[in-house]
Amino acid sequence: MNWGTGSTSTEVSISSVKASSEWENNGTPYWTIDKILSDDGNHGGSSRWGTMSGSDEWAEFNFGKTQTVGGIKIDECTEYSTITAFEVQYDENGSWKTAYTGKTVGHDFSATFDPVSTSKMRLFIKSTNDGDGCNINYVEFSGVAGYVIKSGINAAGSIDWKPKAAGTGILTITNSRGKVLAQTSSIKVENCGGSGEEPCTDCGGSDPQPITGSGTFFDENGAYFGPSCDDGNVQKSGAYYTGVYPSPFKTYLGKTDEEIQGKLDQLWNHYFKGDNNSTVYYENGNEAYIKDINNNDVRSEGQSYGMMICVQTNHKTEFDKLWKFAKNHMLHTSGQWDGYFKWKCNPDGSAQDANCAPDGEMYFVTALLLAANRWNEPSYFKDAQYSLSRFWKNGNGSLFNESYKIITFQPYNCSNFGDPSYDLPAFVELFSRWSESNNEKWESCLAPTRGHLEKSCHSSSGLFADYSEFNGQPTTGGFSENSNKYMYDAMRCAMNVGMDYYLFGADKTTQNAMMTRLINHFEKDGYSHARFNWDGTGGSEQYTLVECGANAVGCFALMDDPANDEKVKTNLKKAWNGQLMTGQYRYYDGLVHYLAMLHLCGSFKIWKPAPSVTEITAQNEYNGVKYDAPTDFYDFKDCKLYKVAIEITDVENVKTNGIALVPNPASTQIEIVSDEEIKSVEIIDMIGNKVVSTNESVISVTTLPAGVYMAVISTEKAQIIKKVMIKR
Repeated sequence: MNWGTGSTSTEVSISSVKASSEWENNGTPYWTIDKILSDDGNHGGSSRWGTMSGSDEWAEFNFGKTQTVGGIKIDECTEYSTITAFEVQYDENGSWKTAYTGKTVGHDFSATFDPVSTSKMRLFIKSTNDGDGCNINYVEFSGVAGYVIKSGINAAGSIDWKPKAAGTGILTITNSRGKVLAQTSSIKVENCGGSGEEPCTDCGGSDPQPITGSGTFFDENGAYFGPSCDDGNVQKSGAYYTGVYPSPFKTYLGKTDEEIQGKLDQLWNHYFKGDNNSTVYYENGNEAYIKDINNNDVRSEGQSYGMMICVQTNHKTEFDKLWKFAKNHMLHTSGQWDGYFKWKCNPDGSAQDANCAPDGEMYFVTALLLAANRWNEPSYFKDAQYSLSRFWKNGNGSLFNESYKIITFQPYNCSNFGDPSYDLPAFVELFSRWSESNNEKWESCLAPTRGHLEKSCHSSSGLFADYSEFNGQPTTGGFSENSNKYMYDAMRCAMNVGMDYYLFGADKTTQNAMMTRLINHFEKDGYSHARFNWDGTGGSEQYTLVECGANAVGCFALMDDPANDEKVKTNLKKAWNGQLMTGQYRYYDGLVHYLAMLHLCGSFKIWKPAPSVTEITAQNEYNGVKYDAPTDFYDFKDCKLYKVAIEITDVENVKTNGIALVPNPASTQIEIVSDEEIKSVEIIDMIGNKVVSTNESVISVTTLPAGVYMAVISTEKAQIIKKVMIKR
C-alpha cells in the first residue's frame, strides 16, 4: 500500500533556526546555529554548529508554514565528541513528538520516517560519547510525494494505518512489480493529532474503481514466476506460492525501482563486465569460467553461482558459456562420480581435484531447472535430470546421507558429517517437485535439511560452524582446525535460512528464532568482527561484505514483526552500501554478496513451467467490481490462472452518479458527460501529483505520458473519482 501526498516536490524550505546552546570562545558565540544551514564541504572542519554540552541539546528548524516531511540528512564533524543517541522530533500543536530515534550519526547520515505534516522540527541530542558538546556541519530535511505504508500484506489479513501527513492524496495498492491493483483519491486525511479525534480517512467522495486481480506474473519474454498450488490444491504463504517477490530495499529503505535496477546493473557491470581488478568472469571462445582470483582456479561453487546470477538477471549468453565450460570440463559422465562435478579445475579446464563439493551440485542443478523454465530450453532440464538421477546411489556415494537424509560434506570420502552452508531447503523443495526420479527421497530430506540448520545454529549466539556433525555439533572433519568455528562457509547459512523463509515459509517460527539469535549477536558486537568461536566468543577480523549480504537476507525471517524494523534496516543498509570487492579476494565475498543482493532486490525468482491460462472476457464488471475503462489483468484463484479482459459496452452502462468519461482509454482528449454542471476536474497521477486542473468538460491529454490516472470530478452535489487510461 502506498500513499501519495499530492505534493509535486520533496524540497523542504527552512525559514529560521535556533538552538539550545552555541559553542563559545572566551564567552563569545563561535560555532553558531546559523552555520548548520550550509555544507562547508569539509564535514564541519571549516564551519559548523557546536553545542556547549553533550546531553539534552537541540536545534529547532522553523519552516514558516506546514510542510510534509519524511526524511533527514545530517553531517557530523567527528574530530571531537560524537553523538551516541538522538531523536528527530516534530511539533504537534505545541508538543514535541518523536519521528525517528537513532544512535550514531557520523558523516553523511540519512534516514527516512513516516511522513509528518508540521511547521517545525528539531534535532534533539540525548548524549555524546564523552559528555562534551558535539558538532554538526549541516542538517537538511526532505519531503515526500509518496511513500510505502506497508508491503507484503496477506490477502486474508488486515492493516490498521493512521496517517500523520494531512491533506488530500492518492491511496494505491500495487503488486510486487508495481502493477496497480487498486487506487483511489477519495481519501482525505484530517484531524491529525491535537484534537483527540481519530484521523478521518473516508471523508467524502465516491467508491474507488479498483483494478482487481493479481497484475502480471510473467517477465517481458513470457517466463512465468507467478502463484502455485501444491498437489492438494492448497496455496500456502511464501513467494513460491504467491508469486510476490517484494524488495525490502524498497519497502524498508524507500529505494525506487530505478535505484534498485541501478544497483543490479552496477553489480553485473562490476563482476561480469569490469576491468581486471573487478571482474571474476572470463571468456575463452564459446566457454566462460568464474575464477577464484586468489587461488587462480575455477571452482564448482563459483561456476554454479555465476550460472544462478545469469538466470536471475536474464543473461542467457553468459549462462550458456558458463554451462558449456562446466559440462565439458567439470561434469563426470562415468565412474563412481557420474553426475557429480569436479570441484576444482584450472582455467584451461584441466582438473585439479576430481572430487565434488556439494554446494556446487545444489546450485548447478537448481540454476539449470530455473533456466529451463525461464528460457524454455528443454536441454537444460535434461542436463539437470542427468545429475538428479545420479545423486542417489542406493548405498555409498549418495549426495545426501541415506540414513540421516542430510547433505554430506562429500559423498564418498566425508559422508558422515556435513557443512551447514550446504543445507539449502529451498532448492530441495524444487528437487522434490521437478525431479523425474527419487521424488519421495527428496521430499524426505526436507525436514532433516531444515533440522540440520536448526541444530547447527548455536542456542545463544545463533552462529554456525563451518562443518558440523549431523546432530549439529561442530567438527573439524579432519581438515582445518578452525572448521568447528564460525569462519568462512558458515557466513552463508543466514542467507540459506532467509531464502527458505521468504520463498516457502515452511518453518517460520524456528527460523525466526534462529535469525533473532544471530542478528542479536552481531548487534551486540557492533557488526565489528567476522570470525568467532561457535558460542560467539573470540571475535576477530573485520565484518565482511559476505556478512553484510547474507545477514540481510537472514533478516527476511525478522520482517513479520515491526519490533525488528530498526535491526532489519541496519542490515539492509549494510548490504546496500557495501563496497563492491576488487583485488585478489573479490571472488568469494563478491559473489555471495551478489547473490544476496538478488534476494534483497526482489530479483531472485522461482521460474516455473509455463502454466495453463484460461481467458475470460467480462463486460463492465468482474467479481463484483465495476470498471469504467477497458483493462486486462491476471487473476489467480482456486489454483487456476485466468487472463481477464474487461470490455466497456457503452456510456450508459458506465455512467455512475450521473457522470461518464469518454473515450476511455484516451490518447488526445477526454470529455466529461454529466447531468450536472462541472465545477472542477483534477487529473492525478499514480504518486499523487496533480497534472491537470480545469473546469472544462473537454480536456486535452496529449501532453500526458501513457499510464493510469485518476480524474477527480467535482459537481455541486458530489465529488466523483474515475480511473483514466492514457495510451500512446
